[in-house]
Amino acid sequence: MIDPELKFKNPFKISHKERKKIIEILKDLLFPMEDILFAYLFGSFAEGLRFHDIDIAIFGKETFELSELIDYSNFLERAFHYPVHLVDLNAVSPGFQMEILSKGILLFSKDEELRTDFIEKVSLKYREYAHFRNLSLGIEGLLS
Repeated sequence: MIDPELKFKNPFKISHKERKKIIEILKDLLFPMEDILFAYLFGSFAEGLRFHDIDIAIFGKETFELSELIDYSNFLERAFHYPVHLVDLNAVSPGFQMEILSKGILLFSKDEELRTDFIEKVSLKYREYAHFRNLSLGIEGLLS
Protein backbone atom coordinates (compact mmCIF):
# COMPACT_ATOMS: atom_id res chain seq x y z
CA MET A 1 0.00 0.00 0.00
CA ILE A 2 1.23 3.51 -0.78
CA ASP A 3 2.93 5.36 2.05
CA PRO A 4 1.37 8.88 2.31
CA GLU A 5 4.77 10.28 3.30
CA LEU A 6 6.39 8.83 0.16
CA LYS A 7 6.74 12.14 -1.68
CA PHE A 8 8.89 13.49 1.15
CA LYS A 9 11.35 10.58 1.12
CA ASN A 10 14.50 10.42 -0.96
CA PRO A 11 13.97 8.79 -4.33
CA PHE A 12 15.30 5.33 -5.12
CA LYS A 13 18.09 5.08 -7.65
CA ILE A 14 18.79 1.95 -9.66
CA SER A 15 20.89 1.15 -12.71
CA HIS A 16 19.46 1.02 -16.20
CA LYS A 17 20.03 -2.76 -16.16
CA GLU A 18 18.07 -3.18 -12.90
CA ARG A 19 15.25 -1.04 -14.28
CA LYS A 20 15.01 -3.18 -17.43
CA LYS A 21 14.97 -6.32 -15.27
CA ILE A 22 12.11 -4.95 -13.14
CA ILE A 23 10.13 -4.10 -16.28
CA GLU A 24 10.54 -7.66 -17.61
CA ILE A 25 9.52 -9.16 -14.26
CA LEU A 26 6.50 -6.83 -14.14
CA LYS A 27 5.38 -8.16 -17.51
CA ASP A 28 5.86 -11.75 -16.33
CA LEU A 29 3.89 -11.17 -13.12
CA LEU A 30 0.99 -9.17 -14.58
CA PHE A 31 0.41 -10.95 -17.90
CA PRO A 32 -1.01 -14.17 -16.36
CA MET A 33 -3.65 -12.22 -14.42
CA GLU A 34 -6.76 -12.95 -16.48
CA ASP A 35 -8.67 -9.78 -15.62
CA ILE A 36 -5.84 -7.45 -16.73
CA LEU A 37 -6.06 -6.98 -20.51
CA PHE A 38 -3.27 -4.43 -20.92
CA ALA A 39 -0.95 -2.48 -18.68
CA TYR A 40 1.23 0.62 -18.87
CA LEU A 41 4.17 1.72 -16.78
CA PHE A 42 4.16 5.48 -16.20
CA GLY A 43 5.52 8.16 -13.90
CA SER A 44 9.04 8.67 -12.63
CA PHE A 45 10.04 5.00 -12.90
CA ALA A 46 9.09 4.99 -16.60
CA GLU A 47 10.79 8.32 -17.25
CA GLY A 48 14.14 7.87 -15.56
CA LEU A 49 16.29 6.14 -13.03
CA ARG A 50 15.21 7.98 -9.84
CA PHE A 51 11.73 7.17 -8.52
CA HIS A 52 9.60 7.16 -5.39
CA ASP A 53 7.32 4.34 -6.50
CA ILE A 54 6.48 2.20 -9.50
CA ASP A 55 3.33 3.53 -11.19
CA ILE A 56 1.31 1.05 -13.23
CA ALA A 57 -1.99 1.59 -15.05
CA ILE A 58 -4.07 -1.51 -15.70
CA PHE A 59 -7.11 -2.01 -17.91
CA GLY A 60 -9.80 -4.66 -17.56
CA LYS A 61 -13.19 -5.30 -19.10
CA GLU A 62 -14.73 -3.77 -15.98
CA THR A 63 -13.59 -1.27 -13.38
CA PHE A 64 -11.41 -2.86 -10.72
CA GLU A 65 -12.53 -2.76 -7.10
CA LEU A 66 -10.27 -0.83 -4.75
CA SER A 67 -9.58 -4.06 -2.84
CA GLU A 68 -8.32 -5.68 -6.07
CA LEU A 69 -5.96 -2.78 -6.75
CA ILE A 70 -4.65 -2.99 -3.18
CA ASP A 71 -4.14 -6.76 -3.45
CA TYR A 72 -2.26 -6.45 -6.76
CA SER A 73 -0.20 -3.57 -5.41
CA ASN A 74 0.74 -5.50 -2.26
CA PHE A 75 1.66 -8.56 -4.35
CA LEU A 76 3.98 -6.47 -6.54
CA GLU A 77 5.50 -4.63 -3.57
CA ARG A 78 6.43 -7.97 -2.01
CA ALA A 79 8.03 -9.04 -5.30
CA PHE A 80 10.10 -5.86 -5.77
CA HIS A 81 10.50 -4.35 -2.31
CA TYR A 82 9.59 -0.97 -3.79
CA PRO A 83 6.29 0.89 -3.35
CA VAL A 84 3.86 0.17 -6.20
CA HIS A 85 0.96 2.45 -7.17
CA LEU A 86 -1.71 0.88 -9.37
CA VAL A 87 -4.40 2.85 -11.15
CA ASP A 88 -7.37 1.58 -13.12
CA LEU A 89 -7.40 3.17 -16.58
CA ASN A 90 -11.20 2.87 -16.59
CA ALA A 91 -11.49 4.99 -13.44
CA VAL A 92 -9.30 8.04 -14.07
CA SER A 93 -9.97 11.30 -15.91
CA PRO A 94 -9.53 11.63 -19.70
CA GLY A 95 -6.57 13.95 -19.09
CA PHE A 96 -4.82 11.38 -16.91
CA GLN A 97 -5.69 8.58 -19.35
CA MET A 98 -4.17 10.59 -22.19
CA GLU A 99 -1.00 11.28 -20.21
CA ILE A 100 -0.55 7.59 -19.40
CA LEU A 101 -1.23 6.48 -22.98
CA SER A 102 1.03 9.11 -24.56
CA LYS A 103 3.96 9.07 -22.11
CA GLY A 104 3.74 5.61 -20.57
CA ILE A 105 5.46 2.38 -21.57
CA LEU A 106 3.18 -0.42 -22.74
CA LEU A 107 4.01 -3.50 -20.67
CA PHE A 108 1.71 -5.85 -22.58
CA SER A 109 -1.58 -6.10 -24.43
CA LYS A 110 -3.67 -9.26 -24.67
CA ASP A 111 -6.14 -7.63 -27.08
CA GLU A 112 -4.71 -5.04 -29.48
CA GLU A 113 -8.07 -4.25 -31.05
CA LEU A 114 -9.55 -3.45 -27.63
CA ARG A 115 -6.50 -1.35 -26.71
CA THR A 116 -6.56 0.69 -29.92
CA ASP A 117 -10.34 1.20 -29.57
CA PHE A 118 -9.73 2.45 -26.03
CA ILE A 119 -7.01 4.84 -27.25
CA GLU A 120 -9.39 6.23 -29.90
CA LYS A 121 -12.17 6.74 -27.33
CA VAL A 122 -9.78 8.42 -24.90
CA SER A 123 -8.45 10.70 -27.65
CA LEU A 124 -11.99 11.79 -28.53
CA LYS A 125 -12.97 12.33 -24.87
CA TYR A 126 -9.73 14.22 -24.27
CA ARG A 127 -10.35 16.58 -27.20
CA GLU A 128 -13.87 17.27 -25.91
CA TYR A 129 -12.53 17.71 -22.37
CA ALA A 130 -9.80 20.09 -23.54
CA HIS A 131 -12.28 22.09 -25.65
CA PHE A 132 -14.68 22.63 -22.73
CA ARG A 133 -11.81 23.30 -20.32
CA ASN A 134 -10.48 25.97 -22.66
CA LEU A 135 -13.97 27.47 -23.01
CA SER A 136 -14.35 27.64 -19.25
CA LEU A 137 -10.96 29.31 -18.96
CA GLY A 138 -11.92 31.77 -21.70
CA ILE A 139 -9.00 30.88 -23.95
CA GLU A 140 -10.69 28.96 -26.77
CA GLY A 141 -10.71 32.01 -29.05
CA LEU A 142 -7.04 32.66 -28.37
CA LEU A 143 -6.08 29.18 -29.61
CA SER A 144 -7.95 29.39 -32.95
